[in-house]
Amino acid sequence: AVVSTQSTGEIEEIEITITDINDNSPIFDQPKQSQSIDEENSVPTVLFLSPARDDDSEQYSVNRYELLDHSSDTFSLQAGTWSAGSLPLSLIINRKLDYDAGDTQFELV
Repeated sequence: AVVSTQSTGEIEEIEITITDINDNSPIFDQPKQSQSIDEENSVPTVLFLSPARDDDSEQYSVNRYELLDHSSDTFSLQAGTWSAGSLPLSLIINRKLDYDAGDTQFELV
């Protein structure tokens, strides 16, 4: 911005920097995701999931993911490196799954 005084006509240049605040909530492009795998999967099995997008700068954007209401060691999450407004996300299956033993469907939150 350039500022001028009327009385003296002096001109002074002022630099204004706009800083980001945490004003955008993360949004999943696919709020509910579904994937299928064969029983007797290799361990670990990595499934790439749709990440949450956040229009804030890296400082205020998504910085971690966690599984809620699931105390089992069967699944874990792995986040990649923040880039272009999102944090890549992978679901790791940490043990073999067996359809006949009841491993038919899991709902993770």
